[in-house]
Amino acid sequence: MVTEDPQGGTESEERFRTILEHAPVMIDAFAPDGTLEIWNRECERRLGWTAEEIDALEDPLPTFYPDPEDQARVLAAIERADGQFREYKVVAKDGSTHVQMWADFELPNGSRISVGHDVTEQRQIEASLRQSQKMQALGTLSGGIAHDFNNLLTIILGGASMALLDLEASPEAAREALLEIEAAAQRGADLVRRLMSFSRRGGLRRRPLAIDETISGFVPTLRRLLPESLALEVELQATDAQVLADPVAVEQVLLNLVSNARDATEGEGRIRVRSRLAREGVIVEVVDDGRGMSAETQERVFEPFFTTKEAGQGTGLGLPMVYGLIQQHDGSVEIASALGEGTTVELWLPTLEANAPEVTPRKPSREDLRGHGETILIVEDDPALSLTASRCLQRFGYVVLTAPGGTEALEVLDAEPDVDLVLSDVVMPGMGGRELQRQMQEGAHASVPIVFMSGYASPRPQNAPLLPKPWTPDALAAFVRDCLDAREPARGG
Repeated sequence: MVTEDPQGGTESEERFRTILEHAPVMIDAFAPDGTLEIWNRECERRLGWTAEEIDALEDPLPTFYPDPEDQARVLAAIERADGQFREYKVVAKDGSTHVQMWADFELPNGSRISVGHDVTEQRQIEASLRQSQKMQALGTLSGGIAHDFNNLLTIILGGASMALLDLEASPEAAREALLEIEAAAQRGADLVRRLMSFSRRGGLRRRPLAIDETISGFVPTLRRLLPESLALEVELQATDAQVLADPVAVEQVLLNLVSNARDATEGEGRIRVRSRLAREGVIVEVVDDGRGMSAETQERVFEPFFTTKEAGQGTGLGLPMVYGLIQQHDGSVEIASALGEGTTVELWLPTLEANAPEVTPRKPSREDLRGHGETILIVEDDPALSLTASRCLQRFGYVVLTAPGGTEALEVLDAEPDVDLVLSDVVMPGMGGRELQRQMQEGAHASVPIVFMSGYASPRPQNAPLLPKPWTPDALAAFVRDCLDAREPARGG
């Protein structure tokens, strides 16, 4: 609606008002005193309010923007009146929320005029497309995971069968088969950790690493990724520099970057992996002379599932994984690229302080890990895993009790007052580990320490050590021994 001009308007003014009224975009305008001057038909169509209804409101802003923070954003944009389109969520008369883009301008008389267009449908289509891309990417990812795990399971099942056949006839052959099983299981554990690190659910196992040594040791694997027509040049100049990092995560980052560089060069040219000291840290670069990226692509490369590759050739997970892992290491990632001029990905990781002592964890002997007859209550709903943990701890000299869940664990504690430590799974049917911890602390068993083991890295229980699954017998024994040694002085009586 346009207010009448008491002085009468010229023909051009009427034409201008008609254009505003019938424009295919939303247009509204308010005088400096807050009086509504323009509320065109597109505003009414999109938001449901007539000009008369808006004019009757003392302050229409809270009607469209119930959130005070949104109101503040709108007022700031109106005050700037810089003509820049900004995205808002606007509530219509029927209570529905619309996504709209609005830009504000100042007229010569001091009035503010706003121009907007509704992008709700566009955003819904984009969200649907992203979901479709995610499902396609997850399908590709799960297929790859299934392939890798099937390979590992084949090794484990085949090795177990061979070990059983060779156990009496050839103990040495059985030992070799068991070592292969152990190595395959460890690779499976590493694969799961990589996936959980990407999903931000896995805790990194950071330790002091000589970065050049780590890269150098991984070069043979990187070379196997590349065709013979593509050269890999390695220039390592961060000699003796150490970073606090998870070696598996560092390898995953290099693997993703070199794979991307290989695809960008289309199998010909060269890839350089370089390191150097800079800015109280180490810079690692992966450089290719491939097709490069536009500025628009560079702005989106860290978005999950964004990819410039054709369907079936990439999931768009590689660079977001790199970004996430480097951030978890307190580092940063920068990309320099231009179309036809190749790409440089620069990673920066902080070095350990020069005067910090090198941490070389002592590998305890099995004798150090032995128990002294302490009683351990294992709370685990998987019978096979409970049996495995029991056998391990019994072999290391502990008395072991078991319970399949939290409720049963409380019953055992009521019947057995001499339990020295509760080792519980976190996620179980019925009463899980966190609820068991709460009831123990609030009840008659507050003096009994409880620690956890879990295949889920998050959320972890509060104020309690956590042993990630899978574990080895030595790792389990060391965990229990450390928890017992770190507890408060033994209870009396």
